[in-house]
Amino acid sequence: MTISQLRTAGAGGDETEAARRFGDGIYELLKLVTAIVNNSLLLEKAGGTADNDAVGQVLFDMCLCRATDLSLTYISSVLRLVYLKQPNALRSSEKVDVNFIFQFTSMDQLLLALLERKVRALSFQSLNDLDADFSKRLGMPLFDNDSHRARAVQLVALRNLIVHNQGIVDEHFMRQYPDAPGLGTRIQVGDSENNEALLFLVDWIADLDVRMIEKFSLPTRPRIPRPKITILAQ
Repeated sequence: MTISQLRTAGAGGDETEAARRFGDGIYELLKLVTAIVNNSLLLEKAGGTADNDAVGQVLFDMCLCRATDLSLTYISSVLRLVYLKQPNALRSSEKVDVNFIFQFTSMDQLLLALLERKVRALSFQSLNDLDADFSKRLGMPLFDNDSHRARAVQLVALRNLIVHNQGIVDEHFMRQYPDAPGLGTRIQVGDSENNEALLFLVDWIADLDVRMIEKFSLPTRPRIPRPKITILAQ
């Protein structure tokens, strides 16, 4: 089993704190995967055996789910930054219960509570709905083109299928993606598809972070290089 070298955040440019946490999560994920791969290679060199197909599928499931979750967490985190920077973006026609308001002793506390409630509500939306909400409320879409949106939506759907149905194609997934393997078939993805998915998510969040910084003048920090991750030669 081989895993292509994946890019990690390096020196150059600035990023938000939300992007830094996203990068840290991806980096830790890659370190774990690399350790598993290297241990498998060492076992093989010592004359042992490893079920590489089974290990590879588990690794893909773990990578896809975790990387997708990190991407969605970034969106929630950067939304908090936007609302803290521009509280007026929270304005809407939504009614707020008086009892909710009276829980707080200051406007700052109330604002933070409204912020968290709004971010939590948005986090339960589908990615398509969330993209539409971004465009309407913030004047900026999550994606720079339709093909990127479709790919991200597909990865979220696959993540949900893995988490909720062990990656086995069900009727809901078939309706979304008629070209998927047959109903009841477990989706199998190889190393190249796995790497492509991770790279897509990293590139998407990196691009989104730059656009969010430019549009909302979000606070940033220098991007710090991370040590190179090395995979043993086979």
